[in-house]
Amino acid sequence: MLVAASVIAAHAVPAYAQPAGVPAAGPEEALDKKIAVWRFDALGIDAEIVQKLETLFRLELDRLDKVPLPSRRDIESKITAAEQNCTGEEKCLQAIGKRLNVDYVVSGTVGSLGDNYVLNIKAVEVSTGKSKIGIIAYGTSHWAIIEARDQLRKEYNLETDYLRLKAYPFTREVQEFVEKHDRVYVVEQNRDAQMASLLKLDLDSGLIPRLRSVAHIHGLPMDARSVTDEIMTMEGK
Repeated sequence: MLVAASVIAAHAVPAYAQPAGVPAAGPEEALDKKIAVWRFDALGIDAEIVQKLETLFRLELDRLDKVPLPSRRDIESKITAAEQNCTGEEKCLQAIGKRLNVDYVVSGTVGSLGDNYVLNIKAVEVSTGKSKIGIIAYGTSHWAIIEARDQLRKEYNLETDYLRLKAYPFTREVQEFVEKHDRVYVVEQNRDAQMASLLKLDLDSGLIPRLRSVAHIHGLPMDARSVTDEIMTMEGK
């Protein structure tokens, strides 16, 4: 999963000053995920300024997060020489995240806009490698899937990964998601399982046996319990 955000900080921010326009008090709810900050790259501005803004970002994130962030020294001691050259691609950020055993790896770029600096942040969700099961869904099925994944984890100790489709034709990420999992449940509110059929047409033939259709067709809005029970029935549990 990719998340992008933009933060505008005042020009010439001291190393530990509060950026202009940013409230001194952060969000009331602290984060509960393990996060690592990789690095921020400069886009045509002084590298020292970028380092100061990155330090500010780390301090604020470390204040909010319930789990301490790994330090730069910790990160560099655990990654390979090749990973040291990661420039923010999702694949290498996921590899770094797996070595650090975190849920998300954050990177970004810093550029200028008039008298302001613009910080573009990208957070990449790291697959833990624990799950052999994937779930694919789309549209308003999303909220039922989120709850169903929690039920599967808490009630059956079953870890899953989730891909939410947002466009057709499918992107390369869909094929890569199926390749990473032994079984992939395609959950949809469609009697004829049309999305599962489209996936079978699009994927390499060797991946088709991995797909399992969960078609929610009784006329009521999709609920998490129905998804959980159907997946566990197909899992033979």
